[in-house]
Amino acid sequence: MNFLTSANAQVLYGTLTSSVLDPSGAAVTGATVAVRNQGIGASVEARTDDTGAFTFGNLPPGTDDFKVVANGFRTQSETGVTISVNTVRR
Repeated sequence: MNFLTSANAQVLYGTLTSSVLDPSGAAVTGATVAVRNQGIGASVEARTDDTGAFTFGNLPPGTDDFKVVANGFRTQSETGVTISVNTVRR
């Protein structure tokens, strides 16, 4: 006899998703968005799509620093952003 059981998996990472927009609200395509975890020093980068959107999945929990670089714009930074387990931050 076989018994099938299901298990609920616990997600050990967080997700950050957002968009990069110019002052008029237009999408900034191709901007480089970098995130660095302060605790472990791990860094990842992504580029915005044609709607200005980007997503970082599987970020380790902790406090992160973000930087956005785009041609024709000043570099924007934000420090001390908290990423929590099993959450999506927008």
